[in-house]
Amino acid sequence: MSTKMGSRIPRTWLCYSVILDKVYCEVCWLFANRRNSSFTPEWIDGINDWQHLSQKVKLHEQNSLIHLEAKKLRTVWLKNGTIDKELETQISNEAKFWRDILTRIIKIILTLTAGNKALRGNECKEYSEGNFLRLVNLLAEFYPVLQTLLNNKENHIKYLSPTIQNELIGISGSCLQEIICAEIRQCSCFAIIMDSTQDITKIEQVSVIIR
Repeated sequence: MSTKMGSRIPRTWLCYSVILDKVYCEVCWLFANRRNSSFTPEWIDGINDWQHLSQKVKLHEQNSLIHLEAKKLRTVWLKNGTIDKELETQISNEAKFWRDILTRIIKIILTLTAGNKALRGNECKEYSEGNFLRLVNLLAEFYPVLQTLLNNKENHIKYLSPTIQNELIGISGSCLQEIICAEIRQCSCFAIIMDSTQDITKIEQVSVIIR
């Protein structure tokens, strides 16, 4: 916007609508508090009083509390300090926390199963908590994320229960099967060897070896 002397005054909030042939305040249109008793929709609906436009612009820019508050909100928004941004950051931190927890839990499970070690103890007692929980407690001394998980008494979600252990074993097994199947599809030929035996419960256990 220019003065009578030809000097330019930057007003980033002032916009013009070609369709309506009106000027309006973009800041108020986006951030104005419409519930305020002193709110008027003039600068949102648009103004085409070209004869008195310069006066209206100065009055709105300098004396409108609604406009000044809207500018403050816009400044906060540009600095990424909005509630939505804070909530997004909180969700991102929470997701990273549980991702780190599950990564370590899966590593513990894979380590134990690779050595054919039982995860759980025979009884739900502290002295017989099993290899899995022993390793979790051990690693908590070196990983703050695990220490936070164990020390947080308010959060009952730990992902350490036998049910979760079995689910993670099943998911890991499915992922391993997909990798093996992908490797088999790339081979021109392969051999299949099968063997079976009964376990202590008389249930037939079958092993399949692909070479």
